[in-house]
Amino acid sequence: MENNSINIYFNSTCSNSFPVQTNSLSAFHMTSQIIAIETNVIVSVLKHSGWREIVILHDNTTARTVTQVTDILARADVFLMVYNIDLYTECQLTGILSSLKVDMLDGALNVTMICTVNSSITVLRSARDFHNKYVEGQLRVQHISKWIIFSDSNFSQDDLNTFHLDNIVYLNLKSAKQNNKVVFCERTIPFVLQTLMWTKSGREFSNIGTVSDKGEASIYGQFFPNTKNGFNGRMLRVTTLEWGAMTIIQEEGNFTGLCFDILNEIARRLNFTYSVTIPPDGAFGSELSNGTWTGMVGMIQNEQADLVVSSLTINPEREKVIDFTYPFLFDHVTVVYAKPRERKWRTLIKPFETNVIVMIGVSLIVISLIYCLQERWNPIYHTVSKRKPPSLYHSFWYMYGALLSQGGEPLPASLAGRTIVSCWWIFCIVSIAVYSGNLTASLTIHKTKLPFTSLEEMVNQKEYKWGTLGSSAFQTVFEESKVPTYAAIWNGIVEFNKSDPSVLSKSGEEHLQKLYKGNYAFIMAKQYIDFETAGHCNLVLLNEHLARNEVAFALANNSPFVRILSNA
Repeated sequence: MENNSINIYFNSTCSNSFPVQTNSLSAFHMTSQIIAIETNVIVSVLKHSGWREIVILHDNTTARTVTQVTDILARADVFLMVYNIDLYTECQLTGILSSLKVDMLDGALNVTMICTVNSSITVLRSARDFHNKYVEGQLRVQHISKWIIFSDSNFSQDDLNTFHLDNIVYLNLKSAKQNNKVVFCERTIPFVLQTLMWTKSGREFSNIGTVSDKGEASIYGQFFPNTKNGFNGRMLRVTTLEWGAMTIIQEEGNFTGLCFDILNEIARRLNFTYSVTIPPDGAFGSELSNGTWTGMVGMIQNEQADLVVSSLTINPEREKVIDFTYPFLFDHVTVVYAKPRERKWRTLIKPFETNVIVMIGVSLIVISLIYCLQERWNPIYHTVSKRKPPSLYHSFWYMYGALLSQGGEPLPASLAGRTIVSCWWIFCIVSIAVYSGNLTASLTIHKTKLPFTSLEEMVNQKEYKWGTLGSSAFQTVFEESKVPTYAAIWNGIVEFNKSDPSVLSKSGEEHLQKLYKGNYAFIMAKQYIDFETAGHCNLVLLNEHLARNEVAFALANNSPFVRILSNA
């Protein structure tokens, strides 16, 4: 607020001092002077606060003063909400506190109280009750709200220690409401402006300036110094789930991982502690048919926690009921599955295609038959050689021995027979060399034919099932998608779930065990897959990115702490 944006009026001027008379006209004049002084002081303090949106709470005793104050502020384009607290019960006051909105310019709830000290205590007790009943309201009223209180007497130390609000500025207007014996124009002592501090011994006021009865202010301290102390050591309720490298629960119950490394640094910077709760249903959060949510999202929605610290994915459905901080991890969703297991005995025939092996077998039979017939009909065995021609049985085993580089006895007697055997030996040597080379290569580099390499191939094959984490953002992506391939993936999950509910298990470990057993594709964030499957060399990741996966912390819907945590 600019210094000249509010013109202060109702300045009281007079000549030499004079006693106030006790007749009704003088009493009215005295009251008018008191109201004028109160107006000057209040407007001056609010001018120095710089507020552009103010909630004013007052009682019947200050109604006339508040009327003049609001007239001035309204002409200065200050947005005002005025409540007479004498017209409300304490329960209704709690409702008023719950309806207060954050000033978008300075990110605070700006409240001014102009009333008696008893009325001030009543309102502050309502704020304390609101603190105790509503989780998000507790933090909002305690930390975000800023209060400037104008009252008629000082608070007791016991009252101060019960105030849970961080930011309170106080000014005692009692000296402006003296009895008829006070001589106004001789008054030179200014009003003292104080701010309520947190100290080791409790709450204490500290002077930050003075204001004269004409509204002349001398401010030498900060209005709300507690704002520099973060959350002033308060404890936030955190909910989390164990999840890969993001959140690790150790045996002694301590929490580590990337999420808690970030949380511990934020807690150090913003001066707060935390307690951790795991959701009973072990879910991240999905919407039920009645509009409520499960898991960690449900705990925020039901005010059972202040902050989600886990690998919680941002999606539009969740953003309707909770607010996310700025993402600290950018990832994508992919599909992982195990390669088909090969039988060990197939390693021996792997170097050749099946048709090559069949042709070699056929060649063995044919060459054995040709060799046998050629030798049997060759006249050399009837004229020169005294040996009998080889039988079909002998011919087969001779050729088979040559195929295994073993050879056989005896060698054929005829030139034609030797020519056939020589050609067969050349064929066998070449085949064995090729086989040995392919066998060595196959044992060095595995060349497995993959069952599918894309999402379209996955939904069209019948060998593998697939699934994803239940009650998660990944389930929502497929369940509500209009993309044909994604819809087909969801239809497959629904069909598999009829006989195997574990395809929508909430446990990542259960999905991993199914993955390792084979014939199962797991749809999950890549960072989780990389961490959990390290060392498993038989797994395959699809090159396709199903969806973008942004991970952030979460707070209650419309929380004013989103910006604070994001900027920490």
